[in-house]
Amino acid sequence: MDEQPALLPCGHFFGYECLSHWLKTKPQCPLCRFDLKYELCNHYVTPRLIPSMEFLKGMPKTILEGGMIPDQCTTCREATEDRVALDLLRAWDPMGNMPNPEVLTAHFKALGRSIGPSW
Repeated sequence: MDEQPALLPCGHFFGYECLSHWLKTKPQCPLCRFDLKYELCNHYVTPRLIPSMEFLKGMPKTILEGGMIPDQCTTCREATEDRVALDLLRAWDPMGNMPNPEVLTAHFKALGRSIGPSW
C-alpha cells in the first residue's frame, strides 16, 4: 500500500500512517531518535505531509540544514503572545482597568490577529 510521505525536522522521511502510529508511543524519530517535542510547551511536533516531491522546495529547513523547532507550538505561541499583549495593554492603565475594546482590536489587528471568543 502506498502511503503519503511525511518529513520530520531531522530530515528523515516515512509513510505518514506508519510514522503516526510510531509517534503515538515514541515521540522521536525512528532512525536517529531526535526528540520531537517543543521545548517550552512540551507538545509534540507533527510530521509534515509531502504532497509531491516538487513541494519540498518550499519546505522549512531540516535540523541538518540549519532549521530548528520553535520553542512552542503555534497554539501555545499565540496564547503567549496574547497574554503578553494583554499584560502590556493593562500596564497602560495604572488603575488596572481593561483597555478600551477599540484599543485592543487595533493592537491585535496590528499583529495580524483577531481577538478570539475568549475575550
